[in-house]
Amino acid sequence: MAVPKDSYLLLTIVFVGLGFYYLCSRSVPAPPMDMGIVDMHRQHADILGDVPGPSLDGMEMLRNPKSGPIVDHNIKGPIYNFDIPGLTEGWITLSDKKRIYKISVTPLKEVEGTRPPILLLHASQYNPYAWVETGLLFKLRDNGFKAVAVDIPGYHIARNLPKLTTESEYLTFLSDIIEFEHIQNCVIIAPEMATDFVMPLLKSREDLIQSVVIVSPLHEFNFSAIMNTRVKTLLMTGEFESFELKRYTSPNIEHIIIPLSANFFFVENSVEFNKLIMQFLNGLVIHGHGIAGKENDL
Repeated sequence: MAVPKDSYLLLTIVFVGLGFYYLCSRSVPAPPMDMGIVDMHRQHADILGDVPGPSLDGMEMLRNPKSGPIVDHNIKGPIYNFDIPGLTEGWITLSDKKRIYKISVTPLKEVEGTRPPILLLHASQYNPYAWVETGLLFKLRDNGFKAVAVDIPGYHIARNLPKLTTESEYLTFLSDIIEFEHIQNCVIIAPEMATDFVMPLLKSREDLIQSVVIVSPLHEFNFSAIMNTRVKTLLMTGEFESFELKRYTSPNIEHIIIPLSANFFFVENSVEFNKLIMQFLNGLVIHGHGIAGKENDL
């Protein structure tokens, strides 16, 4: 019995469709954090509500600048409503009365040794929630560090605030945060464009910081500015970053080049990044000086 030509056409369409589905399913990136990532995404989706466009999967939620919650900056309460031990959220009031969002962690148990507080800034494509998603805030909490991740004016949650563009504005912004949070002698972790914010501190207010971690600075970054600093500095760059031509070294600088990585390795290769960060920070712990977490309150 002859088979109708329409049947061959239908079978062809079915097989092509199955093949396309298979290829697409294999291309979805695996999330870098095994525990709690589904709940975090569900929580994020609850905030956003019915947002038009395709659903966001894995780290795509962080890469999309429009995926941050739309926030009325007059609110005083939480945004994400975390129900996670040691993790809290709130707002910082700057000297000009503007308010920025923050996510903080506090150790769940006391540990020996004195640990510096950690201040985390974010890259242009992300917001403070990135440090939750990548797991670094939990690593800090579990290793006895107090930490606060803050939003930057002009981006995401604080998108309605004017962007900071001058060194004096950068200096005032970070000085306000350090004073408000009582985290003098802190370590600042600054990726990508946020590296510009720490330079005024290195030039004129070294007394406010113990150390800085500069991650994938912008291509026009002036490396000579950090070569003579007295502040202990960790410079982290990816092997495939276009300016990466040599290893920068000085008595106070440690330069780590991440193999097979570009400039967003702190998100896309967060497991290795977190490991290196914790190695560096644990080297700053002063042992035999009381219990961590007693000096600074976030």
